Amino acid sequence: MNIQQVLSQRIEMRVANAALESAQAKARLEEVAARPDLNLEFGYKRTQLVDTTAGTNSALVGVQITLPLMDRNQGNRASANAEVLRQQQLLAETQANVLADYYSALEQYQLRAKEVSGILRPLREHAKEVSDISQAAYAQGGTDLLRLLDGERARLDAEVGYVQGMVEYQQSIVDLEAAEGATP
Repeated sequence: MNIQQVLSQRIEMRVANAALESAQAKARLEEVAARPDLNLEFGYKRTQLVDTTAGTNSALVGVQITLPLMDRNQGNRASANAEVLRQQQLLAETQANVLADYYSALEQYQLRAKEVSGILRPLREHAKEVSDISQAAYAQGGTDLLRLLDGERARLDAEVGYVQGMVEYQQSIVDLEAAEGATP
């Protein structure tokens, strides 16, 4: 799995990206709020007095502009921009943590895979051969019971080590899948 897929699948990254997008939207809103307001007014009015038959028609047109001379929303804009910077830093921190988790889990997986294939399997096979030889020698009367028990103990110790190694290997697979953001 490549790094971009890992970063896109992890929940922490999705949350951090959403928080950054929210902060950027808030900053854009505060920038828009600093612009002047423009209002256009227009209308039509008919006035007819009670004692006359003719009326007066009039039209009304108006423009109103609110100029922010003193308050340009500077405080809210600065706060929103600071929040964007903070969210960018949190996103970078989250990305670093996710990558550290992934590389650590990948390294553990590779180490456990090499351990199982390079050390534990050959050790298990060798202990089995030693046990078989000691059993055959004991059956033919070529060795005593103590040597037979030593061979069996070595085989059992190798089996226990192999099982523990396989458990650690399987756990490293689960840890790697979790670090990749795979859902169970």
